[in-house]
Amino acid sequence: MKRLFAPHGVEPTWHEAELTITSGSPEQYLDRGRSHPLSVTTAPLLEHAGTATAVHEEALAVLRAGNESADAFLVTSPYRVIEIKRPT
Repeated sequence: MKRLFAPHGVEPTWHEAELTITSGSPEQYLDRGRSHPLSVTTAPLLEHAGTATAVHEEALAVLRAGNESADAFLVTSPYRVIEIKRPT
């Protein structure tokens, strides 16, 4: 990133943080996601293809495998924001 922006006279600043996602259980988290626009849009396609149940089971398996809590649902996802400011 530094080499990318160096010709422009700017230096990126990196900010790192974590996003914590919680719910009562992996099942509850997945169920709450049914109203997400992507889920609403793709559900009919998966049902038409006959893969809705398999996709749901695979998604639930991924959530269970990544769950960081024994009695609820918790995942921590690190992320990075790269800030670019023009020189003043």
